[in-house]
Formats: sequence, structure tokens, C-alpha cells
Amino acid sequence: MIQHPAQVMKMLPAAIAAIASSMLLLAPGPACADGEEDEEDKEEASAEQDDEGEEAGDEAEPSDAKLVVPVSEDGARVILDGEEVGLSPVLPITGLTVGEHVIEVQKEGFKPYWMEVQIPEDGLVRHDVLLAGGKGLKHPVPKFLKAWWFWTAVGVVVGAGVGVGIYFGVKPEEPDAVRFPPY
Repeated sequence: MIQHPAQVMKMLPAAIAAIASSMLLLAPGPACADGEEDEEDKEEASAEQDDEGEEAGDEAEPSDAKLVVPVSEDGARVILDGEEVGLSPVLPITGLTVGEHVIEVQKEGFKPYWMEVQIPEDGLVRHDVLLAGGKGLKHPVPKFLKAWWFWTAVGVVVGAGVGVGIYFGVKPEEPDAVRFPPY
């Protein structure tokens, strides 16, 4: 059923509240109403923690992969997992562990860059970084866009177009003219 947008907007807060309450019902939490967990829940939680610990142990394996991080701006600080690697351009980074790592690139006058990368057991991982902001990405403005005569001409053309549109929009229709046959 199609409804008017105003009706939909009136129903929106109620719909959001219903979604939020259903999310609370589906969210994992204590199994008992008094806030205490069952013994089974405690056993499951400890088993999950053991599994996570084993997975964390797997991630500690060093890989033969190389991470290459070319940066659009020279002299930017390249940081891997919170430790500074150096200033760009940096050499390929080796000796990383298998799994997820965080690359940060910072340079004064540019927006900081942050990204998670996945390191495999071997191979080459290349992650190009284009820093936004600063002088490097500004496009020069053509001189004619700053000239008064250009914007005056644009105004005249737009005004003429509006005038012609109004003329033909409000012009009364002419009655059918009586045509006489040629003599």
C-alpha cells in the first residue's frame, strides 16, 4: 500500500522504537532474569575464550609476506600497528605476523589515513595510500572563472532564457485566423 510521505514520517519514530526493542530482545545477554548466568552459559563463555586464545596463538606465526605501502606524498609518517615504520617512501616491510594489521599515514596539512590490511602467509601485499587535502590535490581554477565579465555574460544569458520562458509561458493563444483563399 502506497502512503503519503507525511504519513510515513509520522510513523517513523514508532517503527524505530519497535526495531530497537526487538534488537534488545535478540541481543545476547544473561539467561536468567535476575542477571545471574547459568552454569552452562559460564562453561560456553570460557570455551569461547579458550578458542579465541588458540586463534590468537595462531596469528603470532611470522609470515614470508612483504607489505608495500606507497604513499602519494613524500615525507609522510607511516605507522604500522602503532609503531612508526619511517617516513615515506618506505622500504617493503617484512617479518609481519599472519593476520590483520593497522596502517596509519600522517602528514601535516593532510587528513590522517587509517586502514586495516590482511597479511597472508606469503606473497606481496601492496596498499596504495592517497592522502586527501593539502596542496597536492587542489586543482587550479581557470582565470576566466574569476573574471567579472564571464559572470556578467552568464547572468545575461540566464536572464534572457528566463525572459523568453516567461514570454512564451504567459502568452495568450491566438484565435484561429480566418484564411482567405488566394485570388
